[in-house]
Amino acid sequence: MNEKGLLYWIWVIFKNYWGYFVKGTVLTLEIAVIGTILGYFLGFAIGLVQATPVSKGDGGVKKVSFGILKPFTSVFVSVFRGTPMMVQAMVFYYGLKNAGIDISPFLASLI
Repeated sequence: MNEKGLLYWIWVIFKNYWGYFVKGTVLTLEIAVIGTILGYFLGFAIGLVQATPVSKGDGGVKKVSFGILKPFTSVFVSVFRGTPMMVQAMVFYYGLKNAGIDISPFLASLI
């Protein structure tokens, strides 16, 4: 390494690329806020489906709809809780792209 120290090179990198750091920070915050809001509502809906009891006295529509929704939400929760988030992101982005569905990296990150 030459005579200039590590702090000098950190400063040079920051000075030359500070705009990219700001853009990346803003994009990260956007994904975090939107993903948190969407996740809250999705989680709330799934929680309601899984926590709602179905008894013999309930109507046929409730029995059928919850009979379909409860297994679906159980599988959904098991799959998403059982796989790492980076694997899910890669599957959504590259898997959908290989299936002919072209989505933006931003949308893939939200999903």
